[in-house]
Amino acid sequence: MPVGLDTPTAWRALTPPEQSATPGANWTRAPYIMLRTQRSGVRMRGIYQPRRRNGEVEMGNWLGIAIIVAMFAFVGIMGYIRIAPSDVTVWHVDPTAPALGTTGGSALVRADGDLQSPVFPETPEALLARLDAVAMGTPRTRQFAGSVADGRITYLSRSLFFGFPDYISVTTVPAEGGAQVVAYGRLRFGSSDMGVNAERLESWLGQLGT
Repeated sequence: MPVGLDTPTAWRALTPPEQSATPGANWTRAPYIMLRTQRSGVRMRGIYQPRRRNGEVEMGNWLGIAIIVAMFAFVGIMGYIRIAPSDVTVWHVDPTAPALGTTGGSALVRADGDLQSPVFPETPEALLARLDAVAMGTPRTRQFAGSVADGRITYLSRSLFFGFPDYISVTTVPAEGGAQVVAYGRLRFGSSDMGVNAERLESWLGQLGT
């Protein structure tokens, strides 16, 4: 039966043995463990110091330290991903530029790209204004640079859980019978976006068509 369950709240100090009876070993555990007894049960408090055998810390303690260090590193990386500064001259690009290429982390909407825009029966300016409304209605997406008045906009869109950023540069060009969208979406960190940029751009084109 737990100690002190039928007595008022009390503090008791238990001091563990200073040495083990195991031959050739010198095991110590310090300092004490406090037991706070209450009517509802027993709570343990105190500071646990690593056990040592012949002056060497047990491997399990090093594993715990490694896990803690890895957790702090993970939190630091996730924080950097969300607050890392973005250079406008690097990410606000012209999607009609011929040097743009497609990789596993990007998607291009134009005649030589992954997707082709249909022709919309309106002016390029009107089409870009509608595209801006569609983009700004996308969760976790904001204007990064440019504007409808400039004729070119770059958006920053982040993933739901980790906040990985994608940059999507868009513009509109005249076409026979109206105007078309030209867009370039790409990730910043990693080598593959698992098709996210292509799906996003395809969704935007679909919404424009409705």
